[in-house]
Amino acid sequence: DTLDTAIEFAHAFKKELFWSMRMNDSADSSLEGGLKLNPWKIDFRENLMATSHMSFPYGWVNRPSWPWSAMNYENVKVRAHVFDVIATVCNRYDVDGIELDFWRWPVFFRPQLFGQPVTQAHCDMMTDLLRQVREYTEMRGNKRGRPILIAVRIPDSVWYAKQVGLDVIQWLDEDLVDMLIGGEYFQLQPWDHLVRVGKHYNTPVYACLSRSRIPDDAEAFRGEALTAWEAGVSGIYTFNDFNVDS
Repeated sequence: DTLDTAIEFAHAFKKELFWSMRMNDSADSSLEGGLKLNPWKIDFRENLMATSHMSFPYGWVNRPSWPWSAMNYENVKVRAHVFDVIATVCNRYDVDGIELDFWRWPVFFRPQLFGQPVTQAHCDMMTDLLRQVREYTEMRGNKRGRPILIAVRIPDSVWYAKQVGLDVIQWLDEDLVDMLIGGEYFQLQPWDHLVRVGKHYNTPVYACLSRSRIPDDAEAFRGEALTAWEAGVSGIYTFNDFNVDS
């Protein structure tokens, strides 16, 4: 069991380990590589953005067909399924925290794919899911005598996040998350914007530096990191950095 192995290794060196879930990865939508939908998506295709391969007017410019296999969080079955997956991990594994990765990919509600606004009602659906997750992690943490922390990876702009259905300020108002991780493929604003939000709520902010955005150049990467540190982030988070000798 790879997760058990990772947990044992981390704890042997007195490190905390978070399990991460991509909240809507649609890399399984490619026809070129053959469809690799998981059994749940195959059995419940009506809960996806489309039941089969199709293009949308909005989404990925270079690969407009990608979003079709993303789950549509407007459907209660999707939110229930996602909660069950998270709860199962928290119940079966000795994780120190969980990461809800809303960046892979930030498409959650079907109106987005047609250039239509995501409503407050949509945001409330996602917030309610966060409440359920928080309630469960608190219960499990109290039972085992050690908390299960919740990290969320989001766009670095809380305004942009809300436009896609992530009401981050509401999450912070209700103390539903323990740390914020901002950014990846693109950066919308200087790091100090998200840092100010985090400090207001006494919540650590991590800057995500991704090889998908930053050239594979040590000096460029260090420069990006220095900018984030000077803005007051609590840590640096790397993504898609596959070079172990970097």
